[in-house]
Amino acid sequence: MLSAIRNKSKGWVAYLVVGLITVPFALFGIQDYVSSSANTSIATVDGEDIDVNVYYQELNTQQRNLQQQLGAAYSQEIDNAIKQTLLDSMINEKLIENFANSLGIVTLDDEVRSVIEMNQAFIVDGKFSEDRYSQLLRLNSYSPAGYEIAQSKALTRDQIKRNLSGSAFISTTQIKQLDDLASQEREVSYIALNTSDFESQVSVSKSEISDYFNENRSNFIEGQKVKVDFVELSLGDMEEPATPDEETLQSLYDDNAELYTNPERRRTQHILVESEDLANELLRSN
Repeated sequence: MLSAIRNKSKGWVAYLVVGLITVPFALFGIQDYVSSSANTSIATVDGEDIDVNVYYQELNTQQRNLQQQLGAAYSQEIDNAIKQTLLDSMINEKLIENFANSLGIVTLDDEVRSVIEMNQAFIVDGKFSEDRYSQLLRLNSYSPAGYEIAQSKALTRDQIKRNLSGSAFISTTQIKQLDDLASQEREVSYIALNTSDFESQVSVSKSEISDYFNENRSNFIEGQKVKVDFVELSLGDMEEPATPDEETLQSLYDDNAELYTNPERRRTQHILVESEDLANELLRSN
């Protein structure tokens, strides 16, 4: 399925980053497309089993991604929450999938192809990359065909969710309130004043301007600012440091003696005592 995606993409060796695949798989979910083992199920929904192998495959992916993100903060409590949340999610998805199938809802291959080609995890230099697509799937133990089937199922489930969320209704009272709001009218009165119409009617003396400035000096004074693109420091332009005399150096040393000295240290290899009894007593006291 969707082999046209692989045929029309140009090769490019991608630098694989496991985190990149987290978002797309979190959005669409991966399930029900790997070979199932006989009589192995993690849950049963409407008489259909959810393959335990699929559950653990997706669980391993989520655990690995979250461990990389959280590092040492990853705990057993978080791990238990992931397991339960994943199981609940897979059960809910199966219920929605069965409901969609009962309504005969389908997703076209063109829709799936469009979603995959727009997925940012598979984009290289602004274009869909077949190499990155295949490598990221392979890195997470998914086949292209299986991933495309999972995308198709996810889009079908999404149709149900969109239809349910978009089918809300409102009462006649709410409709009337919306109509009243949309048909409301406002009466507004305003007056426009143009300063040019009053310039000839006002005369301000220099003393009045000066007085106003002095009374409101803080409104007109701005701190000095300098814009500098770069500063050049040259040793030739710097003053030669003065040559200190012995008295100045001694005074500087005395004032900062702690900067030039280290605490006394001693290293011992043997400690001799007068008797064995005294040595044992010293050992017990330590």
